[in-house]
Amino acid sequence: MAMPLPADHGLAWPWQRPLILVMVREAGKASPPPERVLRELFGLTPAEARLACVFAAEGDLRRVADQLCLSVETVRTQLKAVFSKTGTGRQSELLRLLAQLAVMTSG
Repeated sequence: MAMPLPADHGLAWPWQRPLILVMVREAGKASPPPERVLRELFGLTPAEARLACVFAAEGDLRRVADQLCLSVETVRTQLKAVFSKTGTGRQSELLRLLAQLAVMTSG
């Protein structure tokens, strides 16, 4: 799997300028992507990364809100920030991206 890296990804030494992330893994069951990966790749805050991971597992705003002890409106607001930072515009696009990252980072 290959995906473009944002300019401010922070995954390289200052003298390196990688443009894509290439990951190879064995087939198997994927777990949610690590919050650290989401923070480094997309510049998510810890709260946004936590929300994205719970959203990847739950896929439902009300369940995410319940699990994180937040209002649905707070979840929607944070989700909009996650959309902006990940370059996604719909819940389905974000879920697909998170699933791909989960497969690439599990193992």
